[in-house]
This record gives sequence, C-alpha cells and structure tokens, in this order.
Amino acid sequence: MAMMHRFVARGGLWVIVQAVLLLALVLAPGAADTASWSMPWRAAHLAVTLLLASGGTVVLLAAALRLGASLTPFPAPLATGQLVTSGVYRLVRHPIYAGIILLALALAWSRFALPAALLSVALLAFFDRKARREERWLSERYPDYPAYRQRSWRFVPWLY
Repeated sequence: MAMMHRFVARGGLWVIVQAVLLLALVLAPGAADTASWSMPWRAAHLAVTLLLASGGTVVLLAAALRLGASLTPFPAPLATGQLVTSGVYRLVRHPIYAGIILLALALAWSRFALPAALLSVALLAFFDRKARREERWLSERYPDYPAYRQRSWRFVPWLY
C-alpha cells in the first residue's frame, strides 16, 4: 500500500494516462492510401512526416540528455534532481512533451487519419494539464523556478 501511495504522490496516475493516450495513438486506424496520390503529393506528404518526426526526435533526445540524472517519467521532480535551464531548456520548459507532441503529429499526418489527429490534440491538452501540475511541484522544489518560468515558454518558443 505504501508503494502505491508513493506512486500516486509522484504523479503516477499522470504517467498511466499518458501511456494509455500514446498507446491509443499508435493503435489508431490509418486512412492514408498514398499509392493513388500523384508523385508531388506523396513527396510533400513524406517530407512533412519526416520533418515533424525528425524535429520531435531531436527535441526529445536533446532534452532527455540535458536532464541527465534528473530525468524521470513522473511529473514530480526527483529529490536528488537539479533544475535544468540550459540547452533546449533555455527557451522551453517542457521540451520532452513538445517532442512527443511533434512525434504524435508526425504519426497522425503519416496516416492522414482523423482518429490519430484527434488523439494528437488530446495528447496536447493532456500535456498542457500535466505541465501545469508539474510546474507547481517544480516551484515548490526549486526557488529559482518562478523566475525561470517567466523567461521561458511552455512548449514552443515565442508562441506558447
């Protein structure tokens, strides 16, 4: 029972919902039958897919590497963690979420399917809520976090 309480206290329910949303996105039916598209449309479709997927991968990996030992799947910061505000975190407070959203959009676009697109939007809304909760925990844990929050963006520099 104590382990379950610790799991929930660290934000484990957020992790479960995130996993369910990601699994639903991966399993969502696709509709794209690009074989019937003209070559320019197929090339454009592939280019957008690759741009979103590579951008998401680069952002996600850069953020995870920058966090190092502070990386955790839970929204509550580690007791031994440190506030990271350099690298990709200099501009964006939640680049891992941003990278996952870009990958979700790449998957939805590659399938050209409404269910995957809707799940990508649901994932964005979920990450926005999760990030807000995480920011409350980070503010409690790190005295410098509120100032960092004022000078950075949540997911997309100069936009949001």
